[in-house]
Order: sequence, then C-alpha cells, then structure tokens
Amino acid sequence: MIKRIIDVLLILTAVWVSSCSPNMSRNPVFDYMEPAPVLALEQDTTRVIIRDLFPALAGIDRAEGPGLTVLPSSSWDTVLICLRNDTPSMTVLNVFSERQKASVPVRKMDMLHNLPAGTGPCPRITVFPPTPKEDALCVVKVENAPARLLVFWQNSLVEEVTLRGGENDSYPVVLPGFTALIDRSYLRIYAFNATGISNDLLIPLDKGRIVTQTVLLNRTDKYPLTN
Repeated sequence: MIKRIIDVLLILTAVWVSSCSPNMSRNPVFDYMEPAPVLALEQDTTRVIIRDLFPALAGIDRAEGPGLTVLPSSSWDTVLICLRNDTPSMTVLNVFSERQKASVPVRKMDMLHNLPAGTGPCPRITVFPPTPKEDALCVVKVENAPARLLVFWQNSLVEEVTLRGGENDSYPVVLPGFTALIDRSYLRIYAFNATGISNDLLIPLDKGRIVTQTVLLNRTDKYPLTN
C-alpha cells in the first residue's frame, strides 16, 4: 500500500514539474558559453559569421530561423541571412552543433520606417518578484500590449508567448532545475509589437537565482543595452 502511494506521488510530481517547467532542453555545449549577442539585420541580406558567435564550437551542422532564409557560404561557419515578407521585428537564429541547439536573438532594424499614422507606442517590459502564489523566478510585465515576448536563458530560448493586454499582460518566468548548475548565467528578455521593439533586460543569475545584491556582481558581469 505504501509503495502504491509513493508511486502515485512520484507520478503527480512528474506531471506537476512537466506542466510548470518550460519546454527547454539542457545543452551542455552552449549552456556554458557566453550568451551570443543580438544579431542586428539592417539590410535585406546580411552576412553573418556564426563562428564568431561561438568560437569554441568544433563545427556547425546547420542554421535556420522562423521568418528567415538562411543560406550557407562555403560552410555553415558563415551564412547569408535574408529577410522575408513574413520576418517579424524580432526572431531567433537557431544554430545546430553536436546534436544540440542554440537560439540567437535576431533584431530587424528597418521596422520603424513607413509606419502608418496613429501607430501606438512600443512595448515596455519590467520585472517584478513573484507573489507567494506564483512558483516562478520572476514575473515579466509588458506595457502597451498586445506584444510578443521572448525570454532567453544563456543561449536557449526559454519561451515565446503573446501577451494581449488587460489581465493577460504578464508572464511568470520558470527555469528548469539544471540552470542552477552554472555559477553565473544570464536571463535576457525582449518584447515587440507592430510599432517596434521594447527595452531589453539582462538579468544575472547566481546558481539559477536572480542576483539582487550589488556586492554579488563582479567586473566580468554583462550589462544590458537599453533603448
């Protein structure tokens, strides 16, 4: 009888964890590398040296991204990224190596041109501590919704969700337990709507928890570029 109760508890725990954890896999090759910088695409076709983003990689198998046409040069170390009619103002470039995937933030730089009159403001994002009822690392609130929210941890896309405003203007960020294995890692958050791209947030983590005391920061920590 006790064994059955334990089995049921284990099943319920597994279901709870799977329902609360993001759909993000562990990528030891990329998790311990520095987060790749945001790729700014200013032309219809941009040459990108992926090897510069991840110099420690043994090799690159392929690269692709939603709303992007990605063509290899002599190899996948260097690619041509072509914008399309359906390219959003922010997307990701997925880089594959050693059966693992990194997601690099991509920003389309020409979207402020030719906006119609009366276009609303760009989104703005802020981060708050979770309430006692929220089992989350933090809560991201988006002003000027509807907007698309992108959350990255290191070189992985944690989640991409649409927030429509009103009661649906915030998102609780949950990270899997393996993120605590790295002493210093980073959470990066962006949002965009039809008008433009939000301020960007870069949050340092200490063993998977948000650094809230300045004494825990060091000279090697990264700093965000805000709009």
